[in-house]
Amino acid sequence: MRHTVKLVGLGFLLGLLAGYTLGGWIHGGREEDKTADLPVMSSITVTSPSPFDVIYLFYKAVEEGNEERVRELVTPGFFEELQKERFLEEWRARKNLEPELRFVLFLVSDQGVDEEAGRAWARGRAEWESPRRGLLSTEETVHLVRSYETWRIEAIDRDSPLHAANEMYQAIEQADWSRLRAVLEPDYWRKLNAAGVISALKKDRRSSTSGVYVIFYITDFAVSDNKAWVKGDVIWRPLSPATYETPVTLSLRKVGSRWLITGIQGHWEIKK
Repeated sequence: MRHTVKLVGLGFLLGLLAGYTLGGWIHGGREEDKTADLPVMSSITVTSPSPFDVIYLFYKAVEEGNEERVRELVTPGFFEELQKERFLEEWRARKNLEPELRFVLFLVSDQGVDEEAGRAWARGRAEWESPRRGLLSTEETVHLVRSYETWRIEAIDRDSPLHAANEMYQAIEQADWSRLRAVLEPDYWRKLNAAGVISALKKDRRSSTSGVYVIFYITDFAVSDNKAWVKGDVIWRPLSPATYETPVTLSLRKVGSRWLITGIQGHWEIKK
């Protein structure tokens, strides 16, 4: 599948550590394998066959303030954005204030590789250790592209449609209805509420005693301008005999800096 490419704003590491933002590139990708909380660790090299090893190397280079190493690990376009935003300069200033701040690992929760297209993505948490503030986490979606048999990072995004889609199902799992409402486009929330979907969902969630109520696995996604879609499989009541699976496609729209869900095909169908 061909996915579109657009320049978008993205929150990044310094958004948590120092309060800065960057610009970057966002791409779609196809998920081939799913890995639950898989840490990307050291003992790897830039020639490692896995694109996800590059993520660890990149964050270590950032920690060390190694500009040449960062340049090797990212695309020219992304490196230009980093320079334009004075990212490494700001990072070195932050490091001077807290010299012992260090990168620990990148914990992958979802990933995808399209070998034919030479693209990959990983969604997860970058973990940083601060002597003053303890363990710090930033949730990122990292996009990679293969060039001459070498994988390079072409974007890092903190506010992607993948996060919005996952956030919705996490909110349902935790019965956090305010959080659910926040990720839905207001008009879509009103339609679901008027159709009785929200009240029925709350009732069904309360009746669940199997521990885990819902799990969402992302299988594909694409972004174009301020619109996106995310496909996946929703598994309801996975630990009970009544478990069942629903393939879904979520439609999203970017409003300001946030992605909001505007519709879902596969469940919660509203009869016209």
